[in-house]
Amino acid sequence: MLKPKTPFFGNRRINQRKATPEGFSGMNEHTDILISVITPTLNSGRFIEQNLRSVQGQDFRQTEHIIVDGGSTDDTIGIVRSVGRGCAVLSGPDRGISDAINKGIRTAKGRIIGILHSDDYYAHGVLSDVASAYAGSDYDFILHGDLRIFDDTKSLRRKPYPVPRLLFYFDLPFFHPSVFVPRRIYEAVGLYDLSYTLAMDFDFLLRAMLEGCTFRYLPRIVAHFRLGGAANRNPLQCHREVLRSQLSHGLNPSVCRLCYLSKVGVNRLKSLFGSVP
Repeated sequence: MLKPKTPFFGNRRINQRKATPEGFSGMNEHTDILISVITPTLNSGRFIEQNLRSVQGQDFRQTEHIIVDGGSTDDTIGIVRSVGRGCAVLSGPDRGISDAINKGIRTAKGRIIGILHSDDYYAHGVLSDVASAYAGSDYDFILHGDLRIFDDTKSLRRKPYPVPRLLFYFDLPFFHPSVFVPRRIYEAVGLYDLSYTLAMDFDFLLRAMLEGCTFRYLPRIVAHFRLGGAANRNPLQCHREVLRSQLSHGLNPSVCRLCYLSKVGVNRLKSLFGSVP
């Protein structure tokens, strides 16, 4: 069962625990665990091969990789067909990233589901650690870890923020490419809201927190996140969607608007002086 809702700023609180690292050593014996990885694509030929190989190269074999393509006109599908051994491919028009992810979730057979966008890739051995974290559990928590953020000029490791229940007022305290969600939590919380084009991950995880979901931290780099995606290119739109989600789910309006204005100010400073993301 999911944990009951608990107070947070007079309303609800997030439950945050660490998934202990002991015993994380390529646990292929977890034959009852299937991990589904969903990758939405659209003209992703430049980076999709690295994405595919990062899933294929895992030492945990009980995986399925679902490619949800929105109608690519480049060589994306050709690369998937030639490199993506055993990948399931769903191809056709969709209503955006949220719709593509939802199609993948509905198709997935795994008890654990990860979302890996086409220009990102998993760290080696991470799916074994994910399987170990869930082994023997009731699949009643969301797992998340560290993220390596990089582009052609810089690379840094990002850890989740230390006070996640407060950070939901400012931004997403976890990194979506590092998140794994059991199917039963999607069944309880719902899928991604199609009205969000950039902040669908924030909205889903906020809803999960408000439903009392437990979050556990996996102390390692889970995925490599390539800068330059849609949210990086459109930060103000992303901030506006985060604010809309916060207000629609009952967070304190004054605090939310103050945080929104501070983020807009920071983005303006970045545009003037530049900074590491």
